[in-house]
Amino acid sequence: MLMNTILDKAKQAKLERLYSFVSITAKPFYLHFGFTVVRPNEAEIRGVVLNNFLMERSLDNEL
Repeated sequence: MLMNTILDKAKQAKLERLYSFVSITAKPFYLHFGFTVVRPNEAEIRGVVLNNFLMERSLDNEL
């Protein structure tokens, strides 16, 4: 429900695209909602390197 609300609000705001840095475990969830991987990413948090993904979803074809 939360993702559907986010998508609805983004469309109402006439946003063209949504971006998110997504963990490897969240990746399938975002893929399910139509996001695609832009690129793999590494983020260092308190000296620990975490692998994640920059993902995006285009909204320009939806109303």
